[in-house]
Amino acid sequence: MKLEPGDRAIAQAHDHEVAFAIPRNNIEIIAEGLEGTHKAGMRYPTPALLPLGVALPPSFDELMDYLRQGS
Repeated sequence: MKLEPGDRAIAQAHDHEVAFAIPRNNIEIIAEGLEGTHKAGMRYPTPALLPLGVALPPSFDELMDYLRQGS
């Protein structure tokens, strides 16, 4: 998608962002949909970072042990 000059100058959209418009009579429908997906555990915008304390699979620990033995 190519950003138009108005997206930059007025909406202040960056290359990694999206600017969009919807008809006024659809705002309530969109808000209800976002609320429903939020309650179901789907967040928007989608988080870009993993939360701290993510557990890696046991095979990663085994690999790290193996690599440490070779040093």
